[in-house]
Amino acid sequence: MFAKADATGASGKALGRQLGVESVPSFVLFRNGVRYGAVSTSRLPSDRLDRAIQALVEGDDFDPSLEEDK
Repeated sequence: MFAKADATGASGKALGRQLGVESVPSFVLFRNGVRYGAVSTSRLPSDRLDRAIQALVEGDDFDPSLEEDK
């Protein structure tokens, strides 16, 4: 599933805090209904996003270094 949210205004900032988003735009990944991790990227394709999705699909733990804004 893919969902897009508007991160502007007070409600957008509250949503970002709730999801643990450090910067926008970000892709927040979920596994079994639980937040798996978030990857911020301004361009697609993204190697960091690809690595996060691959780890998710393979059942690996999320690499927290992928959340760092680079």
